[in-house]
Amino acid sequence: MLSCFITTLSSQENEESKETDKIDFELPKNPSFAGAMSIIIPGAGQFYNEKYLKGSLFILTQAGLTSAVIHYNKKTKEYRKKVHALDEIDYALQRKYEEYYEEKQSYIFWLGASIFLSGIDAFVDAHLFNYELKKKEIRLKFEDEKLLLSIGF
Repeated sequence: MLSCFITTLSSQENEESKETDKIDFELPKNPSFAGAMSIIIPGAGQFYNEKYLKGSLFILTQAGLTSAVIHYNKKTKEYRKKVHALDEIDYALQRKYEEYYEEKQSYIFWLGASIFLSGIDAFVDAHLFNYELKKKEIRLKFEDEKLLLSIGF
């Protein structure tokens, strides 16, 4: 009877430890894959890292910047044709062309910066994905005027 009770207790402990392992264990994320995904497809690296709000923000930002680049590119081409079609230089048209060109270049810069930051953000988030679990493995203990560092594996 005693051995049956001990066996029951040990099996309950094993089941509890298995449940704890399942809860605390998450597969690590691949930082390079997350960064590359985010650079190739807007927000994909953030979604891979389970950062859905960030991913959505990057998608919206990059979609808006891309549409602005397309808009200003069309305007630039339109005014370039107008400027080149005239025999004489029309300074007002030339100025408009230059304004649209500058705006297009500015939006291209910000789109590139957004893509770069998205990749860096996904890379860093993948590195920090299991940070809370890893933080629990390291403990500082103060005993008898000593500082002990405990690291669990």
